[in-house]
Amino acid sequence: MANELPGRTLSKLALVLVILAPCLAVIPCIGLFADILVFPAIILSIIGIVMAASDKKPLGFPVGVLIAAVVALPVTIGVALLSTMVWGLLFAGAVSAAGSR
Repeated sequence: MANELPGRTLSKLALVLVILAPCLAVIPCIGLFADILVFPAIILSIIGIVMAASDKKPLGFPVGVLIAAVVALPVTIGVALLSTMVWGLLFAGAVSAAGSR
């Protein structure tokens, strides 16, 4: 780990958050707050870019994570809204079916 490129550790943490956010977006109630994980990922990847650029190291990984985080934000919001609508329709159907007995 002594040869770790500057900014790479923060970018790895940001990548974990970017991957975790859409996965959590599918869970009801938690999914509405899953997009909050993407904002720290964007900040961490920007810090990783600055750290790598200041040491004149390769910027590929931090920039890739930043792009993934920016793309993950609308995806996470869309998945959260879609899963909330689907769960709402499922529960509404179950409640109306139980009420018609």
